[in-house]
Amino acid sequence: QRQMCIRDSYCRLKNVTLSYDLPAAWVNKAGLSKVQVFFSGENLLTFTPLKGMFDPEAIFTGNSYQSEGGKNYPMNRVLSFGVIVNL
Repeated sequence: QRQMCIRDSYCRLKNVTLSYDLPAAWVNKAGLSKVQVFFSGENLLTFTPLKGMFDPEAIFTGNSYQSEGGKNYPMNRVLSFGVIVNL
């Protein structure tokens, strides 16, 4: 039974947000009060021994059509970059 737990284990990085405020000396020279750059990512990494079509979080769920759990659409990876400027 312990082998089953190890085989069904997974590790997932779901959300990461990083931001950086540009130094005030640079921002003030441009006549601005604040400039921030950011990166945000969702569903970045999943480490699992399961095949690619299986979502480890849905593997034990079922659907009413085929009674096969876990075969869902793959999770979309979302990457966002941006700049916030305060005048």
